[in-house]
Amino acid sequence: IFQWHIISFYFWYCWFFFFALISFLITFLFFGRISKYKGIPELIDSFLKLSALNHNLRLIIAGKGKIDATEIHNEKIEIRNYFIGVSEMYELFQITDVIVCPYRDATQSGVVMTANAFNIPTIVSNVGALPENTYYKELVYDTENENGLENTMLKFINSVESYGINKSNRS
Repeated sequence: IFQWHIISFYFWYCWFFFFALISFLITFLFFGRISKYKGIPELIDSFLKLSALNHNLRLIIAGKGKIDATEIHNEKIEIRNYFIGVSEMYELFQITDVIVCPYRDATQSGVVMTANAFNIPTIVSNVGALPENTYYKELVYDTENENGLENTMLKFINSVESYGINKSNRS
């Protein structure tokens, strides 16, 4: 009987820490058409620097476009290079913590508006109307600052609790 209790305790102990690790995983999402002007290389570079320091990060790049996924050798980066339908978009928005729009040039973005509707924080560059359209003004970064995106992503990581992330309440 004593041995059974130890095995049972160990089993539940392992499950608890497995789910605790998953729950602390911070997911960044780039969503939309993959184009050169949307700053994907800067996003990947910033993410790789941050993920070297914090192992509980994940980046999902979802959308159709030109990207060479074979050059990205990192298990923390997931590429979905195809048209994303509504049901998959909804699924992605349920699992993400923050949407990143590192655009080099833009006038506006439907992704930011959709993120607002889902109450998902957005990290956006200071181009076009992106800063005016986001609800999260503190997550706007200056594209002229070489480390602007990386610093803003780090700011989000360090204050993720203040955003009240509760993925189960999104609809």
